[in-house]
Amino acid sequence: AIFLCRHDGRLGRDSTRYARGLLGPDELSRYERTGHAGKKVQYLLSRALIKTVGSRLLGRPTAEISLSGGVDGRPRIRGEAQAAISISYSTGVVAAAFGMEGETGLDIEKIREAPLGVAKRYFSPAELAAITAAEDPAAVFYRLWTLKESFAKYTGAGIFKTLRWAWFDLSGPDGKARLIGEHGGGDIFFYSGMTGDGFMLALASSKPDAPVLYRCEPEIFLPA
Repeated sequence: AIFLCRHDGRLGRDSTRYARGLLGPDELSRYERTGHAGKKVQYLLSRALIKTVGSRLLGRPTAEISLSGGVDGRPRIRGEAQAAISISYSTGVVAAAFGMEGETGLDIEKIREAPLGVAKRYFSPAELAAITAAEDPAAVFYRLWTLKESFAKYTGAGIFKTLRWAWFDLSGPDGKARLIGEHGGGDIFFYSGMTGDGFMLALASSKPDAPVLYRCEPEIFLPA
């Protein structure tokens, strides 16, 4: 399941106090070290969202939902080895994917003008050709970029390492993305597309079932 939360970059005093109260010592330390006000809001929203949803999915009190970084940097819920989480941010949105079995990787990006310089440097010739030939080059670029980011988060390898050897083919008759390169992606399923409000989203999952997308507002899990 994917949870998509739109926000205006601000949190009221009560919401901030409540969200801070959900943080564990390590999370609170990271929050305090974050200097940018907008990034502080993103961090609080993501943790409040994960803890609220995690509480309901796992049947545990919200106060017991504690996050830790794994060896590869991917967030985990302590005591729930099978519960995979992936978090992504973009302008005015926080997104989180939950996988109760197996890994997951999520990325969301605001669609802007396609940065062709990035594509020329890091994308394969076939990917670059697909972008330049498209009626909407920005949509194709961000579809490819979010797919690469989702795969990097799925594996924990990091985006720059992933860019060197993971490429995607979007030309199949069903329109689905196919991973090509050294990995092959036979045991990973990819889902991608526009959310309808100017964002591109991609998910890498160990499960073949299409993810369910839930949209929510901060008021659902934070006091006004």
